[in-house]
Amino acid sequence: MLTADEVLDVLEITAPPVDVLAIATFFGVEVHWREWPVTKVPAYVVRSDLGKDHIVVNALAPPAAWRFKVAHEFFHLVNHLDKPPLRGHDLVELPGHPRPRLVGIHRHANRLAADLLMPERFLLREPTRPLTQLAAGYQVSVEAMTYRARDLGRLAHGDDDQPYWVGTDFDQLASTRFTKHQLQTARAPTPVPASLTSSWQEAAWLLLVLALIALVVFLSRR
Repeated sequence: MLTADEVLDVLEITAPPVDVLAIATFFGVEVHWREWPVTKVPAYVVRSDLGKDHIVVNALAPPAAWRFKVAHEFFHLVNHLDKPPLRGHDLVELPGHPRPRLVGIHRHANRLAADLLMPERFLLREPTRPLTQLAAGYQVSVEAMTYRARDLGRLAHGDDDQPYWVGTDFDQLASTRFTKHQLQTARAPTPVPASLTSSWQEAAWLLLVLALIALVVFLSRR
């Protein structure tokens, strides 16, 4: 099973945007351009009788749309469309989870496409900024980047109600107004409530007092 990290390592890709067309060509997939009016279909796969794989891209579709679709179809070709062919309801293991988790092959291809075009290793170096800017730099849609930021626990909304990528630059964080609730959704540290600590202390003292009483009773009976 080919993963996005393996593709990035093989082609030595170290910064966005990821050239998905060059990746497809490197792995022997021919890419063709056509124009058709249905831009909701930004790309599709053709498999020839000679065993050659092709991805046809709609030249009228926005780049953010066809780039993600090409990555999706590429992972179908290298991971799913093997013999015997997988059907749409077949399940495969979703990568990147601590516990094995099975999902449908289309969701699996979407996950791999997101891993390829928006690599975690790249995103974790990004400073705090609006998702519109981040999406433009990675040449993906704002919707795709929003899903990715939420999946990585780095999504928050500013006081302008715009989605932000939450980076590790604390100076920028201090100058950007986020609500407490929104920062908690971005994996902010959650302090231990003081009441929880005090309750444990009270319980410890109670146990100590009960132990002393038991000891006194025991000694008085001797």
